[in-house]
Order: sequence, then structure tokens, then C-alpha cells
Amino acid sequence: MPVSVRHGARVRPRELRVLPTVSVVIPVYNYGHFLGACMESILAQDGIDLDVVVVDDASTDNSPDLARRFEADDKRVRGIYHATNKGHIATFNEGIAATHGDYVVLISADDMLTPGTLRRSAALLEACPQVTLVYGHPVTFSTDPPPARTTLRDWTVWPGLEWIRLRCRRGLNPIRHPEAVMRASALRKAGPYVPELPHAGDMAMWMRIATFGDVGRVNGPDQAFYRDHAQNMRKIQYGGVATDVAERLRAFDYALTPSDGLPRQVAGELRDIAHRKIAREALGHAIDARYRGGTAEQTNEFVALARQAYPAAEELAEWRALRRALATPTPERSPELRLRAAVQELEWRIRLRRWRRYGI
Repeated sequence: MPVSVRHGARVRPRELRVLPTVSVVIPVYNYGHFLGACMESILAQDGIDLDVVVVDDASTDNSPDLARRFEADDKRVRGIYHATNKGHIATFNEGIAATHGDYVVLISADDMLTPGTLRRSAALLEACPQVTLVYGHPVTFSTDPPPARTTLRDWTVWPGLEWIRLRCRRGLNPIRHPEAVMRASALRKAGPYVPELPHAGDMAMWMRIATFGDVGRVNGPDQAFYRDHAQNMRKIQYGGVATDVAERLRAFDYALTPSDGLPRQVAGELRDIAHRKIAREALGHAIDARYRGGTAEQTNEFVALARQAYPAAEELAEWRALRRALATPTPERSPELRLRAAVQELEWRIRLRRWRRYGI
């Protein structure tokens, strides 16, 4: 019997009483030195029927050989091997299309799951059939992952549009990636990943899935290990703060297109909220560039982004702060710089603590 959930509130979890099939898609390109640890963390998951699809995108290292070895040793593993490189978006979509599970996880070959992740997420999805997306807290690491917290505290369930509204108000993506578990039926409705969003396609996907149902979070345990390293794809291909801001703006515009689950009036309202927030963030980066010795070109790039997102950007408080910064002869020695740095540090600590505990 489904759990009766008061939306937006934390609720008592239920144990998983069935054996749902969870499909895990692992796109890999020249990550053979990470793939083994990733696969082992997935194959050790308990309490679910596991389906693993490895899609090698024409790697030139030992990734294909390693994937074939796992495929030969474990009947739960299937491999797809590209003769030519197709890129990560096509690889994502091909892997997802090959799944047959009730729920789907897309995890990079350099990341890992924590013990019990899939069982905990599947329990929420089984108990709350209206939930289309579940996530939890990911641990960021660079060399060896730390011990994972495994104590389950409770669940949180938000109405999908309420969760999307929170995303628009904050302008940020609270999900790293490997900790997200998607209901397969909602994923099919949301459609494939699109090449036009190579940087923030996951953020757009999760918002689109949220238009078809609620969003849940597993509170307490660590749900994944997210590797932060020099070869991280985002750092190599899509580095730069301005690029990140611009790509998130594009993700909001794509995800907030009117659809069956997102009425036109609501979509327009949410886009306005997101655009205003992105403009405020861009102006904040322009102020930082001025105070911290950035070039005029960098400042102007952020100003242009702010105006693109919100044509009335000059009405925002951040615009007035930028004008003060521009009028300061020696901004790097300004008392306002020290005050701004202190406020930013405090805000960051508060936001980080809230994100770790509540996922927002």
C-alpha cells in the first residue's frame, strides 16, 4: 500500500518489500582506470534486481576490455561498444534506450555508488508511486572515497512543480549526477538528452521529469561518490563561470517549455523567476570580477549575460552595487570587498549545510 505523503514534508521511510529492477547505465570513454571501482560499487548493490548497461564510446584505453570482462563474469552486465566516438549525449541516450528496469540510473565511469544506494532509493519510489525522481547526498572526493554514512533518517517528497520552483528561485542544480534515480516511465515521457545542452542537460532532464510527478530525497545516508579530478569532463570541455551561468539559463528555458505537465502560464512564471535569479547571479560575478582584479572584458561578459537573462537588470539591487564597484578607484583595497567576502563565506556555509541535510 502506498505511503500517504504530506507534500514537502519529511516522512518516515518504509522498507523495500518487493524486488524492483534497477537499470544502471555507465557511459565510458577512456576511463578504464576508474571503471573497475565504479562497476564493483554497482554490482555490490543489494535488495534489487540489477540490470547494468555499459556503453563504451570507442575508448582507446583498456575500457572495452575491462567492460567485456565484467560482461563475461556477470550475467547482469551487458555491453555496447562503439566503433567510432559518438559523444556523451548520444552515448547517454543509447544506453538509456537499452534498459528494461523499473528505475534508471545514469552514472559516469569515474563515480561510484555507496552501499545500499539503490535499495534505499527504490524503497521510496515503490512506496510513493507518484514520485518520478529520487536523489540524496553525494560525497565529493578526489583520490580515495571516505567511509559513507548509511543511516537512513527520513524521506522528503516535494510536488514536482514546487521542486522546480525551488530550482528557479535558487538558479542552481542540487544534484551532482550519480545519486539520481529516475522512474523509467517518466524518463520516457521526458524524452532524450539533447545535444544542444551538453553542459546542463542533466539539470534540464530532472526538471522535465519533475513535471510528470513528485520529487523525493533520501535523507541521512550518502547516496553516491562524485569524483572531482583534473580530467573531469566538465572541467575540460565546459570550464568557466560565465559558461556555467549561460548554460544553466539555456537549461531553464528548455526545461520550462509548456507541456502536458507544465501549463503555459506556470511555465512563463517559472521562467521569469529563473531569469531574474540568473541575472542577479551574473551581476554578482561582475561585481566580484571588478573587486578581485578581473578584466573589464570579464565584467562586461557577465553584464551582457545579466541583460540577456533579464532585460530590466538595471532595476536590480546588484546593478547598483556594480555601479559602486565600478566607481571605486582601487576596488582591491575597498572595505566593501572585505565585507562582501565575509558575507559570501557565511552564505556559502549556510547553503552548503542546508544542501547536505535537506538537498536544497
